[in-house]
Amino acid sequence: MSKALNTLNFLGILVLAGLCVFQWQVNRRLNLQAIEQEKHLLQLQQQNRDLEKMIEGQKSDLQTVKDQFMKSHEELAEIRKTKSVLERNILELETERDQLKSSIADWSEAINKRDEQIRSANDQLTRLASERNDSVLKYNSLAEKYNSLVEDFNKANAQLSKIAGQTNKPQNSPN
Repeated sequence: MSKALNTLNFLGILVLAGLCVFQWQVNRRLNLQAIEQEKHLLQLQQQNRDLEKMIEGQKSDLQTVKDQFMKSHEELAEIRKTKSVLERNILELETERDQLKSSIADWSEAINKRDEQIRSANDQLTRLASERNDSVLKYNSLAEKYNSLVEDFNKANAQLSKIAGQTNKPQNSPN
């Protein structure tokens, strides 16, 4: 029995050693899994921190975008107001331009009429100057004829006086 007990003891020790090896492998595998999970947990925590930083950055970016959007919206409102004012100014300028075109057309027509009147007056002045020159020439011709007639008259009068003077002279008798 002692041998059987020894054998049983030895078998118990072998079973116990096998059980220890089995337990050790299970514990080792569990430890490796725990280590892997802890590494994974650390990675997830790091990713979480990175994501939180990224979220904070994105929140900041979002705020910047919101601010820029509001600024753009305000600028757009100002641009629309300015556009409205400019459109009114354009309409006023177009109206003014149309009035000026009309005035220019009226002035152009008036200038054309004035030029026509000036041409007509110039033609009339030219005609009158020509008539005056003709009248002066006729007057000069008449004056020459008058002067010639006066000269002829004076010559005739002198001859008449000479003839009359010879007839009025006392005649001396011949004795």
